[in-house]
Amino acid sequence: STIAHSLAFNHQLRVIDLESGYLNTEWKEPEDHWIQIEERDLPFLPDEWAKKASNLSSPIWKMRRAVYGHPKSSTLFIRSLTNVMREIGFAGASSDQALFGRGKHEMAATYSDDILFSVDAQTAQEVEQAIARKFSVGRSGVCQEFLGVSYRLIQGDWARGQFISMH
Repeated sequence: STIAHSLAFNHQLRVIDLESGYLNTEWKEPEDHWIQIEERDLPFLPDEWAKKASNLSSPIWKMRRAVYGHPKSSTLFIRSLTNVMREIGFAGASSDQALFGRGKHEMAATYSDDILFSVDAQTAQEVEQAIARKFSVGRSGVCQEFLGVSYRLIQGDWARGQFISMH
């Protein structure tokens, strides 16, 4: 799919790894949801929140962001990501909501909050900037590894292709 596309159009695979992609997604559901904070989770909260929570016997807060593990969070996240992709002209595939394309020459695939692209260098910059306006981006650039698979583009006088290895 995206890997074959990159070979066909001579693109380097590029990757964007979002940091806390779900937490960058606003909770926009009609019904409110609440989350209980366990005492063991207090050290992971911002200091101000941890202080408030420690003063309560059973801290329960209204959700304002999607969280990992909540059944609706992945749907909210992919909806939010799809909106960003549409803003820059990518359309979602009718067969799979995790695949996006723009014309024949540009393709993207997502897995959770990791995004794999087959685009030219100029488009890569445009896509990375658009996504960074909505989400916190961790690692981005030429893909050397995605979901445990290593990739290397081979472009030489004697060969052209990609080296792919699982380790």
